[in-house]
Amino acid sequence: MKVIWTEQAYECLKEIYNYISKSGNSLSANRLIERLIEKGDSILEFHNRGRIVPELGLEDIRELTEGNYRIVYRV
Repeated sequence: MKVIWTEQAYECLKEIYNYISKSGNSLSANRLIERLIEKGDSILEFHNRGRIVPELGLEDIRELTEGNYRIVYRV
């Protein structure tokens, strides 16, 4: 199994980075992006780690959270 990040996910990461670094805090923006990527990549160890996305109710669509952000993924 491997983690494949979608183009949309990369765009979201860029938007998050740009939004946070706009206030002049690029170090915090970098740290958050690193945490989000690490969290997303962590599903390799235990792919059912995240909870089922409530609004979808599908067993293979799950989510992890990091602060105010959520990472939605398909197993």
